[in-house]
Amino acid sequence: MKSELELVQLLKEGDEKTFELIFNSYFEKLCLFSESITRNHEAAEEIVEDLFLQVWINCRINPVEKSIKSYLYQSTYNNSVKYISRLKRNTIRIDEEVTPTFENKIAELQTQDYPVANLILKELETKVEAVIRALPDQCREVYLLNRDHDLKYHQIASKLQITVGTVKTQMSRAFAKLRKELKDYLYIFL
Repeated sequence: MKSELELVQLLKEGDEKTFELIFNSYFEKLCLFSESITRNHEAAEEIVEDLFLQVWINCRINPVEKSIKSYLYQSTYNNSVKYISRLKRNTIRIDEEVTPTFENKIAELQTQDYPVANLILKELETKVEAVIRALPDQCREVYLLNRDHDLKYHQIASKLQITVGTVKTQMSRAFAKLRKELKDYLYIFL
């Protein structure tokens, strides 16, 4: 088998056999990875198919510069999270009995069908909550108002009687702290 650098170079040159080899090596694994995040088999396949389409279309224009494996997993993760975000935005909260909230849907999806993903999810949730508890008071309050109550920045600013700029700064600090503290968890998924 060719080295990672050789595969990257051949992919940059638009070599179809290399693309096919990469596709066959990673497609199923990436689908399972995406499905562990989205909990939707069809969506996971579509996310991975779109990723490979973009890789093929852009292999000469915007080639993979690092490890193919890292690039594919990171892109799958990002696209899966975007899918969940779109799902959350599109959820209509008319009546919780008729249209369950996004959080309720996620809770329903935690079944015996995904035991490893559920274990990782529990561990990740515990870590996230610990990081949030460790945030400074105002930073934590701003972040939780946004996350738990879906308040926009201007609504948070009004509620807490602070400026929108302060809200942006506190959210930025919260995200930076979460990224820093949770960076090791990306490797669990990979």
